[in-house]
Amino acid sequence: MDPRVQYRIKTESMRLRQDIKQLKREASIVRIPVSEAALDLKQYCISLGKNDFLLTGGPTAENPGRVSPYRMGSRPCCLI
Repeated sequence: MDPRVQYRIKTESMRLRQDIKQLKREASIVRIPVSEAALDLKQYCISLGKNDFLLTGGPTAENPGRVSPYRMGSRPCCLI
């Protein structure tokens, strides 16, 4: 048999073995329904939402994005 054909057969069989290993790994992953995952995510967001500055706002003195009057000028930084 031609060495090039042997090489192609060998590389193809190696690729197929790798594919099978990957499929076995993916098949062993425990999965949950999307509806259950969405409910869990919603409950997680609601439980942490009361502490989220972007959702609740807060005093302007604690606002990290607020422009300080003590900085040079009264305009925020900008990148050009």
